[in-house]
Amino acid sequence: MFQNLLQEFVQTQYTLKPKLYQRCGFEARYFFNFGDQCDPRHQLPISIVIWRLPPAEQLKQATHSQNDIITYVLKGQYRQDNSISENQTLYEGDAIQYICGNDNSYHRDSNNSQDVSEILQIFIQNNDIERNSCQQIYKQNSLIRNDKYYEMCILQGDSQIDNKNFTYLIIINLDETQLSIENQINLKKYECQYFNKESQIKISGNKYIVIKLL
Repeated sequence: MFQNLLQEFVQTQYTLKPKLYQRCGFEARYFFNFGDQCDPRHQLPISIVIWRLPPAEQLKQATHSQNDIITYVLKGQYRQDNSISENQTLYEGDAIQYICGNDNSYHRDSNNSQDVSEILQIFIQNNDIERNSCQQIYKQNSLIRNDKYYEMCILQGDSQIDNKNFTYLIIINLDETQLSIENQINLKKYECQYFNKESQIKISGNKYIVIKLL
């Protein structure tokens, strides 16, 4: 009886709304945040934040050892300085995958435009014992992956998502138009649907991100 209840609990899916904060005077929406201040059922090795940055504003320098940091430009322009390179400018639809090594790796983010910019940052804990900092820039919603931990991509329109070989599936609606999952679940902009089982689902939406975690 207890085992059946536990299995049902583990396999349930959840709809999450981001927690809205003011950080350093900027508007930030958080999901998961490595389980901090979240329902225990949502404690994953991932933290997701959507920043809304005023023109020419800069976030303070941050250090995240043993994290993969994936940053998508949702609106406007974005610049990142890190321990590998400086003054990299990315545009709407671009992304950068920055892997923090065991050295003194850091990154600093800023809005590089005259308008408000919105960026989506995904932090994933990476427990590789030995690794160096590295980065890769992706253009226009390419598939981003780390074969040992995750894969993700921004999609548009109708999609059939197969979560085979992954443990968790996260979907976030990035558009003002409502997103539909299996014609049963509807997500407003910046709402998230989370599955912790193998799933094959149909999605219909204007713009959304699909994140698969091992």
